Amino acid sequence: MRERASAVKVPFTLYKMLFASFINWYLLAQFLGILVVVIADLFGQLDMYLSKNLSALEILKLTALLIPKAIWFTMPFVIMFGIIMAISNFYQSNELIAIFTSGISYARFTLPIIIFGVFLSILMIFIDSFGVIYAMRYRDQEMQKINSKKNDDYSNITLRSEKEGYFWHASDFDAGKNKLEKPIIFKINEDYLITERIDANYAIYTKSGWLVYSGTERFWDNNGTLIKEDNFERKTLLLPEKPSIFKSSEYEIENMNIIKINPQPYEGDLNIAQSKMWGSADLPHTFKYPTYEDEEGDDCHYVFVAQINCEEVAPFDKENRLPHTGMLYFFAKIDYYMGEFLAEPMCDGFWDLGDVKVLYYPKNDYENFERIILIDDEDQEIAPKEQRIVFESVEEGESLVYDHKLLGRPAYLADDVDFDKYALLFQLDSCDIQDGMTLNFMDWGQLLFLIPVKDFIGEGKKTFKNVVGYLASS
Repeated sequence: MRERASAVKVPFTLYKMLFASFINWYLLAQFLGILVVVIADLFGQLDMYLSKNLSALEILKLTALLIPKAIWFTMPFVIMFGIIMAISNFYQSNELIAIFTSGISYARFTLPIIIFGVFLSILMIFIDSFGVIYAMRYRDQEMQKINSKKNDDYSNITLRSEKEGYFWHASDFDAGKNKLEKPIIFKINEDYLITERIDANYAIYTKSGWLVYSGTERFWDNNGTLIKEDNFERKTLLLPEKPSIFKSSEYEIENMNIIKINPQPYEGDLNIAQSKMWGSADLPHTFKYPTYEDEEGDDCHYVFVAQINCEEVAPFDKENRLPHTGMLYFFAKIDYYMGEFLAEPMCDGFWDLGDVKVLYYPKNDYENFERIILIDDEDQEIAPKEQRIVFESVEEGESLVYDHKLLGRPAYLADDVDFDKYALLFQLDSCDIQDGMTLNFMDWGQLLFLIPVKDFIGEGKKTFKNVVGYLASS
């Protein structure tokens, strides 16, 4: 008669030793994992923290809010590491041989680790669903406040005067002395041509107004011909600005009016020079369709993204950030994403798109415009179906984070882009059902056109040559 084999009972002491070894290695690895993530983030954000003059307590608060995500991110690797190290300790001391020769199965031996691993896995779900989401949301809110915080560095200032047509620029402002370094004051006419310009060494505010010293004053006629040039030692400016405005002259993106873009399907062909996304660009005869050279040296056409009729957008541009006549055109190298709903890579981040083209034509002589239709080798139109753009005002307090829009703040703020020096000109959101497209920038991301703040001076801007493009996904 065969005897029935019975399971060998594992001594409690053995479970206790195994569990203690696992816990020790797990806690050590978890601490190191959190430390690595936190240090990496701290070094990545350090320049921004220092530029915003954050206190040690504020930095500590932001760092602490990252801990739930660090735990969630590193926990799977840490659990595996703890298990491997705990069992390795028993193996190195030859205790595993004694354990298994005594009849204890591997499954029963590792049971406490398995149970604890399941517990940690469930804990991960709760950490992700509650701790990570709320901590990162609060951290993002705090980071947004910090990014909009003004610096005490009053340099590279550009602003529009309350006096019609006049603009200020200065390399630096000394708030203690009410002194502008290297001020430039200029006036533009309705055709965006400079008619007056003063370049001076410095300017000081007095009771009688701004006194500018050691400079040159120039005058042009409406055709752009220089008609007069005078040097002066001292001159009083009859402009209403006071020193306080230069302290707050940073570009306040948060408080700027946003213009919502609603693309709408349109049966038939739109009229020349109407605002639209996709389709074919309506260019003046003096413009050439922008091209670039690829890696093989071949000329390639930029993808036409949108054209904005500035007369149509003018009623919504309450702060006169944009030109109110003519046309704005947006082009980008995004042919890879056209019609690719699941374009690779699917990931988060912020990528320099390289060269983009934003063209501006200042006149409304639409009879001189021509629709440029691009065709492939089979004489088929390349461009996707055009979408009519309808502009909408944004209610106070509405942020339009993930939307098609002009102006405002981008949906995603990258650490390596100084958003005190750049402003959002145009944001195109992918995977928008309304626009009828199957774009997918990285992972439901956005195409951003950013313009340097120093170039963004409202009605006086004639060129958008310094606009840069990014793909963002958060």
